[in-house]
Amino acid sequence: MTPFIIIAIILFLVSAVIAHFITLAVIPRQLMKKLMDRLPVNAIRRERRPDANSRGVVQPSPDLVYTNVNYDVSKAPILFTSPVPANCYWSVSIFQDNTDNFFVINDRQIRSNPFQLMLVKRGKKVDAPENTVVVQSPTNKGILLVRHLVTSDDKMDEVKAIQRQAAVEIKQYR
Repeated sequence: MTPFIIIAIILFLVSAVIAHFITLAVIPRQLMKKLMDRLPVNAIRRERRPDANSRGVVQPSPDLVYTNVNYDVSKAPILFTSPVPANCYWSVSIFQDNTDNFFVINDRQIRSNPFQLMLVKRGKKVDAPENTVVVQSPTNKGILLVRHLVTSDDKMDEVKAIQRQAAVEIKQYR
């Protein structure tokens, strides 16, 4: 092999490593930051039922209504509370600031209604109410996403009522 080919191969490999890093580390964080910058911090955002023009969530399902919380647990934990609908799919997913999903629970796994989840900074201690699921976030910031299945238009009032009852409280670390 000539020195030119060796240098070309090395440059190609270095470029591939850089592109790989950008694709896996930089782009997801930038996309999530862009989304989180549009949302209020530690507050509920209630979405309407998606239609053909909806793009708040990438390729949203028209059968789901979304509720989300742009969280920041760096200074204080948050307590998320919501009723769980009977006989209807409902889930909570939590994403860290690089889009990685680190927690999911759905209506079939939940043991108490209303559902309570305390989201805390990794390594922090909290006094959580009884029957509260405590989740440690790997990053200080991220998105908590609630999905409500809407099986028919006549169920929208019920879903909206559940959305209105969902709440976020800022708590304190021990």
